[in-house]
Amino acid sequence: MLRMKSMSKTEFAERMGVKKQNVNSLFQTKNIITLKKAAEVLDMPLELLVSTPESVEIEVNGYIEVNGEMKKIKGKEDLMAILTEINSLEV
Repeated sequence: MLRMKSMSKTEFAERMGVKKQNVNSLFQTKNIITLKKAAEVLDMPLELLVSTPESVEIEVNGYIEVNGEMKKIKGKEDLMAILTEINSLEV
């Protein structure tokens, strides 16, 4: 999470008011007040902070041009299919 927000462990610790050594344990706490503060410091929804990677839904939408042809992406499956197509073109 810190890398995603381009924040150092030291900076996060300072904003949370804890020692740098205690940062990892903050993310393992069940204390809702601490978790809410961490979410605020990271400027992200609390739900994202406490969710497991499997429960985070990733939305992928857009267009990509491949060899002059526009391809619509409406989800992860479309993106994976386009990447497979690109990989086959490189052979």
